[in-house]
Amino acid sequence: MFGGYEGQEVQQLRSQRQNQRRQSRDTQTSNPEDGTFVDEASMTGHDDSMQMQIIPTAEQREIADQWRQIGSQTDELEDDSESNGSDDGYDYVLPSSRYYYDKALAAGGCLAVVVLAWVHARALCHPLMAEIKEIWWRHVCRNILWSMHWPVLQWLVGGNVMRELTRPEHRELFLTLQRKGGAWWDELGQHPQVPLIYGRFLVDKGGNSPTPRELRVVIAELRKYITMDHIDDALAIDNAFGEHSSRRKLEKGLFLFLSRRNKQGKLRRLAKRVAVVEAFCNALERRLDQLPADLEDVPLAKPLVYIGWTMKYFGRMYSHGRPRKNYEACVWLRHVTNAVW
Repeated sequence: MFGGYEGQEVQQLRSQRQNQRRQSRDTQTSNPEDGTFVDEASMTGHDDSMQMQIIPTAEQREIADQWRQIGSQTDELEDDSESNGSDDGYDYVLPSSRYYYDKALAAGGCLAVVVLAWVHARALCHPLMAEIKEIWWRHVCRNILWSMHWPVLQWLVGGNVMRELTRPEHRELFLTLQRKGGAWWDELGQHPQVPLIYGRFLVDKGGNSPTPRELRVVIAELRKYITMDHIDDALAIDNAFGEHSSRRKLEKGLFLFLSRRNKQGKLRRLAKRVAVVEAFCNALERRLDQLPADLEDVPLAKPLVYIGWTMKYFGRMYSHGRPRKNYEACVWLRHVTNAVW
């Protein structure tokens, strides 16, 4: 379920780009001949002519050559329309709308999803968009999607792969994908670093999301957590999976997910983490308020999911279980839901 060797190529190119950007910052000059210095704000539009303002450095030309080589290699693969949807050439154009990847896959196959991702990334002003051509993006990303099991790809873009994989009729496929000794386990075992994209879904054992009403309870608990006025509730959240906090620490405001040790080893409360929790609660509440009232007690069709990527799968999964070392939303949200239910 990860990008395979194309993913490794992309990772190598990304590393080269990062090194190039660091070197550019060290040697930045007003002379455009010394390198590429384009304001990110100038790349926010969708006009490809904006990219013509860039004066490529030697390293950028090398990166472009590598992308071109990847594109020429992947172009040799043919479309398997029976297993991968109907990708009819490279002229697929999507209207400006919300990013419904499931609808794109159903309407235009893998290529439609790739094009939509390109549009989405440009709308977000992702720096990668200024460094590659769309045709190369399509070549590489299309083949990454083609390397995946077709049913799994459909479930992923549909928003709830976990619910599908817990169904009895799909149990065999799930066991095949997770089996030790399979292709992806071999890849992880043979290489110390393997690019992997993963998702952590907020679902129960049956793959079902909490209902909107239940999520409103979670929002209320999170808002109480950041006020420092509910020590008992905070203690239950921090210690939902092992003992991490004491009442004494909490009375000082040193909550597990709102504090961090400084260079001297002392815990201190971080206002930025409070702001993150508050922003999450507000955003989730807005989403829930948009749902019809008759769905208040129905599990979300598309559960909350944290999407991450890593080069070291086992290390990343281990870190997700260590709240002192990992403050990502999926970690503290798991603690809250476990404390509530």
